[in-house]
Amino acid sequence: MAQSPAHSGENNRTSPWRPVLINLVLLGCFILASLSTGELLLRRYYPIGETIAQLDRRYLYRYIPNSREIYRFTAANGGKKLLVTINGEGRRGALVSMKRPRILVYGDSFISAVFCPVKQTFVWQLEQKLKATVAQAPQVINCGVSGYGPDQESLVMEDEIDRLQPRLVIVSIYSGNDFGNLLRHKIYRLDSLGQLKNNEYTLDPSLAHIPFLSDQGSQFYGIRLLLKVRERLANIGAAAPTATPKSEDYLEAALRKCLAEYKEYVISRNNSVWDLVDGHYDGDVSLIPSSESSQYKRVLMDRVIERMKQITEARSIPLMLMIIPSPFDVVDNYVASAATTKYPEYRRSELTDIGEEIARKHQLPCVNLFGPFREHGAASLYYVVDNDHWNAEGQQLAAGLVAEYIVHQHLRGTTRAAPIGMRQ
Repeated sequence: MAQSPAHSGENNRTSPWRPVLINLVLLGCFILASLSTGELLLRRYYPIGETIAQLDRRYLYRYIPNSREIYRFTAANGGKKLLVTINGEGRRGALVSMKRPRILVYGDSFISAVFCPVKQTFVWQLEQKLKATVAQAPQVINCGVSGYGPDQESLVMEDEIDRLQPRLVIVSIYSGNDFGNLLRHKIYRLDSLGQLKNNEYTLDPSLAHIPFLSDQGSQFYGIRLLLKVRERLANIGAAAPTATPKSEDYLEAALRKCLAEYKEYVISRNNSVWDLVDGHYDGDVSLIPSSESSQYKRVLMDRVIERMKQITEARSIPLMLMIIPSPFDVVDNYVASAATTKYPEYRRSELTDIGEEIARKHQLPCVNLFGPFREHGAASLYYVVDNDHWNAEGQQLAAGLVAEYIVHQHLRGTTRAAPIGMRQ
């Protein structure tokens, strides 16, 4: 049937727009696909503004299963970026295998080690060394959480030990700030007879707003990236941040904080937990060991370790301590060092000696790393200036010492072996 002139003219008028509309639709699809791809890539490889921790009523906070964040080294330590991933069980490293014997390692950031790849961590290296020497190689499980103290670790251990059924439990004590964590976290306190008791603490509302525990900004990573770029551009030409305090300045500030924490928690009985990130040096225990705050912390640490022993002993599972020295004590000429003329009671090994004495008192196997680290040349075992954690070399040395101890003492049934270490 022939088309009328009117219809023919209408088609001629509209047809020029059809290619334009098609191109616009294709362009829109291309832009949407590009943005979606970029968003997916950012989420997978560069999770801007994400955190791996969230508040928890029992543990104060914990790692988020299947979470990721970017760890940034400062310029002094290379300036690199590292993608940190937490597995589906809320830990670093591989998922638990119930088909292999298991060793659980509890600790803070020295154990979780978010500042290095998994294959450089103490936990992974310990597993590799045991694999080479033990017939039935155990899986070594990373139960470390950055900022945790032995108090939080005791709760996690109590909750998961029956399910995981380990052959051995290792608790690492970082002598630099684990004593103070017990006061900042306010999970336990001492009763009138010096015995451990649960404390009725509360979480301060301000904790929900610190970057360590809250996902920041828009949920769209592309927008987060643009905001980050804008922030960088705005800071061009701004004054550099204040450098880390030198020498005794840092230790003096840490000492003042320690004394204030003791007064707030023990004397004033303030049970509001508001500080989860300031893991400063235990200046009172180290510099003025005879002070009231130092004595309280020592007893509190002893009682928490005793509680851990009760948890493992009730299940016939050996408990072992690994004591990690602070670089402020074990490294010569570190960024900060104690003024012995002002603090005559100070000894380099004071903090690690306390841990070893607690292990001896409770007849616990113990590896005190202070002596071996000094002997090795401790300066090569830690990061510098603004990161007081051990590096890959430090973790490798510690893994070798602990593996050797386990092979020669622990897994052969000796649960009351003497500590190894060297006092200085």
